[in-house]
Amino acid sequence: EIYPGDWSSDVCSSDLSNVKAFGREHAAPFMSTIQYQEVRSSDNILFGLDVLKKLYKIHSPSGKEDSMSKYIQSLLTECNIPFTVGAQGEIYSITKGLPVIAAHMDQVQSTPCTCTVQNKNFLYGMCEHKQAGLGADDKNGVWIALNLIKKFGTKINFLFSTMEEVGGMTDGLLHSFGTEITESIPYCIVFDRKGSSDIIAVHNEYCMADFRDAVLKCGLQFGYRETMGIWSDCDHISNHIPCVNLSCGYYMPHSDCEYTNINELINALDFGVHLFSELKDTWFERVQKPKREFIFSSRTGSRTGRQSTVTSVSLKGKDWEPAEWEGLSRDRKSVV
Repeated sequence: EIYPGDWSSDVCSSDLSNVKAFGREHAAPFMSTIQYQEVRSSDNILFGLDVLKKLYKIHSPSGKEDSMSKYIQSLLTECNIPFTVGAQGEIYSITKGLPVIAAHMDQVQSTPCTCTVQNKNFLYGMCEHKQAGLGADDKNGVWIALNLIKKFGTKINFLFSTMEEVGGMTDGLLHSFGTEITESIPYCIVFDRKGSSDIIAVHNEYCMADFRDAVLKCGLQFGYRETMGIWSDCDHISNHIPCVNLSCGYYMPHSDCEYTNINELINALDFGVHLFSELKDTWFERVQKPKREFIFSSRTGSRTGRQSTVTSVSLKGKDWEPAEWEGLSRDRKSVV
């Protein structure tokens, strides 16, 4: 076998040979970077990997998040967690004075993931024996948020947003709550960044140094450090609440080659638990900034959920043209 270890899949046993063939076919591109390990345990996992795999198999392109929204609602209802469903299907519970965990429900991929394939600590998606994107951007963030909500209950606010992949609608929702509420909310944590160690904060004008430093201090033991990113819901949220965007273990987002490192995802969850436990309801400075404008174009329309590309961006007083960031597409790659 090109891949070490045993393959497991949620397809029927007669298809296992196809799963192994899939592994051999797609092994080469990742052999230099992937290290297989047993899945680590954590007391913070309250919704298991079965829920994560279910999230992957619910296809939720932008503007068509209904099935994902209903599944998340069912999980919250099982835990007796109160919530509100907005006009666009977003799910939230926003109360004065409590921090927020946020993630988005939509995905870019047009091909649904009909089954998942796991080899130790790595998860892939398949559709008709071909690799398919998991929508781990941002279903990994959704899974983390669900676990945090179950752990902390009504001690934290939450927001599951829609249509982030085509520009987002979170700014309008937060504006509708009024400044009396948003000014009372101490901070927001977003898990919507590829990789295992990134904190997107001050460089993107998501927060001031006080919040960035607090997050960095908590993140050292989990291997996190600050870098710079492109677009996320934080670009809306930071107009109202200081926030950070954190890595959550997915790679090759927006593609059919997307995959998840489960151990990095669990490490992100543990980091999130540590953050809310340490920071509690500490209030942080707000960012004073002009509202940034991101212009998106889509190959097939703004609500299809397919690849959207940043065509221009104004950031930190500089207009970044595509040539300056090497045609950087909307996949959270860092600007360097």
